Amino acid sequence: MLRGKWRRGGGRRAATHSGIGTDREHAGLAGSDTLFRFESRVANLGRIRVGHKKKIVFRFTNVSSGPVVITRVMTSCECTSAVWDKAPLLPGRRSRIEVTYEAERDGVFFRKLFIYHAGAASPFEIAIEGVGEE
Repeated sequence: MLRGKWRRGGGRRAATHSGIGTDREHAGLAGSDTLFRFESRVANLGRIRVGHKKKIVFRFTNVSSGPVVITRVMTSCECTSAVWDKAPLLPGRRSRIEVTYEAERDGVFFRKLFIYHAGAASPFEIAIEGVGEE
């Protein structure tokens, strides 16, 4: 349920509502920053009309001492898709994951994306959030 006020911030509409907030409030996302350093692990997409799509780009840096290959990015529902570079990412280099979300229903959403990379048994998690509206 929506709580708080809509405010203008950074050229995008941002919201404060139950279940939606800052990276600190989503500390439960799995994965450490020993391989990847994301500018943000949670992206707020703001308001999206039901049936419409919105794209966001997650930018990150390889902070490990060796190349990292992202082998797959799984999403928590069919309403979310991701595109990423399959080439090895060298240490210190930056890359991106482009995420597209299509609002399927009215209300608050929070969707996780699971980033698998070569040599890892468990994924690194990022997420999107926002509000679908009729």
